[in-house]
Amino acid sequence: MQRQLKNHWPLIILLLVLWVTINALFHATLFHVHDFVHGARIAQMSLALQDGHFPVIWTKNFGLGYGMPLFEFYAPLPYYVASLVYLVGFSLVTAVKTLFIIPSLISLIGAYWLGRDLFKNKLSGLILATTFTLASYRALNLFVRGAVSESWGMMTYPWILWASWLMIQKRRKAWLWLLLALVSLFLSHNLSVLMFLPFALVWTILSWFFYQQQQSPLNLNRWSGVKSLFLREKNTILQFSLSYLLAIGLSSFYLIPAFVEKNFTQMQKIILGGYFNYRLHFLYLRQFLLDNWGYGGSTWGPNDGISFFFGWGQWLGLISLMIFLGLLIILYSRHRIQHLSRPLLDKKQLIWLRQTLVALGLAIVAILMTTEKSLFIWQKIKILRFMQFPWRYLSVATIFYTLALASLPVLLPKKIGRVLAWLIILVTLVTSGRYFQPKSFLGNSQALYYANPQRIAREMSLILPDYVPAQLNLKLEPNLNSVIVGPSWLKQPNKGKRWQVLVDKTDASLVKIKLPRRTKLVFARASYPGWQTEIDGQKVRPTQTKEGLISVIVPQGNHQVGIYLGDTPVRYWSKLISFVSIIILLALLFLPPSTKFFDHQVKSTHQAKR
Repeated sequence: MQRQLKNHWPLIILLLVLWVTINALFHATLFHVHDFVHGARIAQMSLALQDGHFPVIWTKNFGLGYGMPLFEFYAPLPYYVASLVYLVGFSLVTAVKTLFIIPSLISLIGAYWLGRDLFKNKLSGLILATTFTLASYRALNLFVRGAVSESWGMMTYPWILWASWLMIQKRRKAWLWLLLALVSLFLSHNLSVLMFLPFALVWTILSWFFYQQQQSPLNLNRWSGVKSLFLREKNTILQFSLSYLLAIGLSSFYLIPAFVEKNFTQMQKIILGGYFNYRLHFLYLRQFLLDNWGYGGSTWGPNDGISFFFGWGQWLGLISLMIFLGLLIILYSRHRIQHLSRPLLDKKQLIWLRQTLVALGLAIVAILMTTEKSLFIWQKIKILRFMQFPWRYLSVATIFYTLALASLPVLLPKKIGRVLAWLIILVTLVTSGRYFQPKSFLGNSQALYYANPQRIAREMSLILPDYVPAQLNLKLEPNLNSVIVGPSWLKQPNKGKRWQVLVDKTDASLVKIKLPRRTKLVFARASYPGWQTEIDGQKVRPTQTKEGLISVIVPQGNHQVGIYLGDTPVRYWSKLISFVSIIILLALLFLPPSTKFFDHQVKSTHQAKR
């Protein structure tokens, strides 16, 4: 029994961390969060998949029941996963809960592997897994804001760093781990891509330099030394580049249209002004020190209704690390003066110290990005304004400062390091549980989380207006179940019903209609690039009403009139890029080993060393 406990103690701690993170989700009902549209999003994506609309762009009942291209802009991966859970027969409540459980589980595993493999120490892995997974900013996203997409984006951070470290060490299949992590990031939260990737690339490049210096020192102060390093490692550099390019290619069906076609919606008008102006949401440094946990909102000034406290265990680790670094500077100064023969740190510890300092430096930069000290950067780089809340950079700060804490067991003397590591883990476990709880549970989950299309059209549409087509009039009466909404005389009771609905899907509608005269037929669909109209199987040019709905001029007589969502040139080429990327990926995975580029290159590199 003791031997089993000794062998499995990391698993026991990880399960405890996971339980603290997700135990609230075992309650029978769900809870109120700022963004409570998850159930409606899952229901609408599930409906689209059942209708054969893939990749999902359009949602049928949002936009007051006239539809909108939600998943062209709102990262789809979390909702594909939750929709599959819903479609195989689980309840909508269970599907919503998967959105909250998966990022905690994946974050936990990735953080543990990153800390363990980077510092070659299980305790380092446990510190990183505990302090990152139980970071209060993750709790803020999950149980206050309900920002599951950002949580899914954040869960990929340790995996990207871990896979990058494996590639630096030339591990087999590391490129595939990096590829999967990058694609998951791209399809989970596009703002996290914008925030995290520049930091990840800096960390990767510096870690690569440190590792190469450890393996075979070069004089990097001279151009010849840098050139020699790049020539020696050109295969690794090429693999990194191709992994990133292939990840972008696989995600192109979403990334490119989301960036290029955003002007076709009301997004910029809604999310760049008023409450969402980034200038209103800078933080003050003292807010990181105040444990004033709340469930309110973000406001101008330091008195937000939500907390940005790092967490007690995290602060214990950071203070300990700062004390250690301060003592190290003092001792190093004395070592230089007194010419002591014994080095303060061995070669491995020096590499780990450099990586720790890089992680701390990146965390400090990310923290500064949340404060008004970085205003000049926000003003220069205009795309950052889509971030809305500068404090989102706390997700980046969290992965890097917790990564720095993971170095304590290997930098400190062994006994001190172990005791401090367990103390940080214990304090984090004991004090962080209250953050991973909702303010209150609903008496009935269906009060906020439901699949009813009429309720979604009537109650959810104006809660989520960001991606409504630009021309749609938001003062329209909600369309609850009609395919045709005009002209009005078609619906007069004494005239009888003049049409029959043949097809009514997310991305297509078809009616059989008898018209006494030439008529402008109005469909209950918001006009948006890509929608096509046809009469009796022949394409005709669509028109648009002043309310922003699709209309078509139909001649007198009996006709079949339909609309369907086609591709714009941007969507067509984006899908083609993704399709070609899938073919390339399959070739890399299933071609004979002698012809596989990635594995062949890794093997050649090892042979060269021997």
